[in-house]
Amino acid sequence: MADISTIRLNLALRELNISLDRAVEFLSQKDIEIEARPTAKISKDIYRVLLDEFATDKSKKDASHEISEEKKKEKESIRILQEKKEQDRIELQQKRQEVIRAKATVTKPVMLGKIDLNPPKVVAKPPVEKKPVASKPNEVVAEKPVAKKEVKVVVEEKESKRWLRWLLKLL
Repeated sequence: MADISTIRLNLALRELNISLDRAVEFLSQKDIEIEARPTAKISKDIYRVLLDEFATDKSKKDASHEISEEKKKEKESIRILQEKKEQDRIELQQKRQEVIRAKATVTKPVMLGKIDLNPPKVVAKPPVEKKPVASKPNEVVAEKPVAKKEVKVVVEEKESKRWLRWLLKLL
């Protein structure tokens, strides 16, 4: 079984935050001979000697580790806040892009009245002129004016055809 009172040198070096050369050099000054390999085993007594000498290095390493842990926690909290802000921004953007859809029912046209596209043609009869009686040649016979109603009917008929053509174009 493994001897409980010994530990590996590399474990002590990591705890004390020193290099292998520095540890070997210090131990050689104290007249302690060890192999300059990280896998070499050292006794608890040698470890205590190293610990007494390099305690400041160990405390600096511990302080550095605590500071780095605090910075990691700060970065993590900042990251969480940034993710929350990003999520809020995305939700706001989705709300803006949300389209309101409505159903529209299309009703068929309702027939209110009938439009006759080919109405019966009203022919304007030209006024029949009466010839004056020849009994009195010097008399001037006053001619009757042409019936204005008939002219209006023709004009109204043309307008209605225009309206019908216009309506047909719309349909």
